[in-house]
Amino acid sequence: MAITGIVLSAAGRLRLGCYVFALSLLVAAIARVTVKSPGGLAVRRRSVDVVCYLGLAAAVALAGTLVRLDVP
Repeated sequence: MAITGIVLSAAGRLRLGCYVFALSLLVAAIARVTVKSPGGLAVRRRSVDVVCYLGLAAAVALAGTLVRLDVP
């Protein structure tokens, strides 16, 4: 899903790509809440990961909203 957002952004659909990428971060936050064993090396608490994912998703969505597409 994140790759789709990046491809959409590269293809000229910047705002839609940002929203899709933010949605993928939201899905990652939900997955981190629901999955008990993340696998690999877990160095942070689950709550820290979820807050980081949600904050980054909000920042990406806000950046996608604020970008000016009408500048020549």
